[in-house]
Amino acid sequence: MRNRVVLGLASLCLGCHTYSAIAVRDLAVGNDVKLEITPDGGEHLRSSVGPRATVIDGAVVRKDGDGWLIAVADVVRDNGVNELFHGDQIHVPADAIATAQIKRLDTVKSLFVAGAIGVGSALVAHGSADGIAGPRGGGGSTTPK
Repeated sequence: MRNRVVLGLASLCLGCHTYSAIAVRDLAVGNDVKLEITPDGGEHLRSSVGPRATVIDGAVVRKDGDGWLIAVADVVRDNGVNELFHGDQIHVPADAIATAQIKRLDTVKSLFVAGAIGVGSALVAHGSADGIAGPRGGGGSTTPK
């Protein structure tokens, strides 16, 4: 029973996330965000994140003058290539952002997944206890003598 509770809590920690649109002016410190970058913004950010950036995923560190300081997790290029950045912090001007999305925990999906994992583990545990999962122990001959 204890293992099922731990497994259920662990699956909730992983959780299912979704992105919701948010106004750039409403970004707040600590928000995990996905920023779609304008073509001009991509050129402006070229020295910070490299060429052809179209999407920046990261966390808002602070309001920074005319924009935001973002701890960048990854950048998507115009060819679809995703490049990891491991938290490098860059200034992203507000006018470089076409759209902003905030990452949120999807409680309903997370609870559904946790429930499915819990039911699955209970069925496996029940099957093992009933010997359905196979013989326990050293395995002897099943041939009658």
